[in-house]
Amino acid sequence: MLLAFGEDIGEGVGLSPDRILSWQAHKKMVGCANTFVVPVKNKVKNHGMIRIGVNGLPALRSLLGICLLGVFFFVDVAHATLFSWKDEKGQLHVTDNAMNIPPQFRQENGRVKTFSSKPAPVFSEKTRPVQKKEFQIPLMAGSENHFFVEVVINGRGKARLLLDTGASMITLSQNAASRLGLNYMDAPKITFSTAGGMVEMPLIALDSVAVEGASASLVETAINPMDMGQDIDGLLGMSFLSNFKFEIDQIHARLVLRPLTIEGEMEYGDRPGDWWKRRFDYFKQRIRQSSSKANSTNAGRSLELRNAKKLETHYKTLYRKLDQNAFRVGVPEEFK
Repeated sequence: MLLAFGEDIGEGVGLSPDRILSWQAHKKMVGCANTFVVPVKNKVKNHGMIRIGVNGLPALRSLLGICLLGVFFFVDVAHATLFSWKDEKGQLHVTDNAMNIPPQFRQENGRVKTFSSKPAPVFSEKTRPVQKKEFQIPLMAGSENHFFVEVVINGRGKARLLLDTGASMITLSQNAASRLGLNYMDAPKITFSTAGGMVEMPLIALDSVAVEGASASLVETAINPMDMGQDIDGLLGMSFLSNFKFEIDQIHARLVLRPLTIEGEMEYGDRPGDWWKRRFDYFKQRIRQSSSKANSTNAGRSLELRNAKKLETHYKTLYRKLDQNAFRVGVPEEFK
């Protein structure tokens, strides 16, 4: 016989309060759906509802065990549309049922966020950070005391970049960008001061840049239209290096990367709160600047106006992606 439990497992059971397992408490404990079907031995019908006696309690224990097993074995592979919102006290709520969202929050634009898959667990701010190891990256020596680093772009392609702490961001040659399948033809352009003079370069953001296990996301990158040399794919600049404490050991020809988090400091996604705040502030500033530029540019200067609007869209997109990443790792509002 199959028994379907509804919203409250205590309804119609006929047991003393101390023998009843509250369905609401059970649901919060294991995070399962509102309705379950489990086998029981004894049944008594009353007003269309199935009752269970004391002998049915083992079935409840079985149900609890099944749900807990489901949590452990399927949490990493389950995918669903999830909704999140914060109440008046700042408490975060997540549900897979839109009907569970209080009406006052549904009507407020931007209050409810939607995700296509389950966000990563949000850990308590009281949790102490795990001590991270440093990364020691071997450097390839070049001429004139230059060093090269092999990096992985977007998890799939490799590039040989010249280590340049004086470069504000990563720069890739057009040949390297094309080989890596990067789309930059319609990207906004910014002006750089180079040894050869002022040069306009398309600006993109790489999903990820990794060097020997050390990685960074949303890394701004310029595409250099000038010839950068036969054996060089570009420059490894500060848009990557600023994600770490770094040291160049010229004697042993290695780049040492360490986490920015200091001992005892809370971190979110391998980054301290101050890092998140600087990133949010940077994108906000760029959005304001590009928006102001677009609003002040004469309509007759169509190319300049179009580029300013592209820059504004570029930084709004990066801000939105950063906000999504911050939500997944539980970054507090004070760092946004």
